[in-house]
Amino acid sequence: MGKVKIRDVSPMLQKLRNFLAGRDMLLAVRFPHEVATRSPNLPNLPTGPYDCIHANYYYPRDARREVQPPPVIAPQNQLPAGSSNKATVKSKLPTPGEIHLWDSQYKC
Repeated sequence: MGKVKIRDVSPMLQKLRNFLAGRDMLLAVRFPHEVATRSPNLPNLPTGPYDCIHANYYYPRDARREVQPPPVIAPQNQLPAGSSNKATVKSKLPTPGEIHLWDSQYKC
């Protein structure tokens, strides 16, 4: 495969565009030969304290797995079933006012 030709406007229009912009325009289009490969080399990381242990997975050493809900120190006291301390408030929904018959004057 030969050199990939970058899609752009003609050289005359490039010069006009750069002059009007006041700088050299950089294309936002990405081409495969200009970007990094999808399969880069594997990193060469230094060894750590857990590298010499066989089958030592990450999840048992993860401190975030140790987080639990807070313990209940004092449970809330519940009322006995026989007593009822409910307030006797009757809720009444608001009712609309008089209805305005807007088309009553146009009886046929």
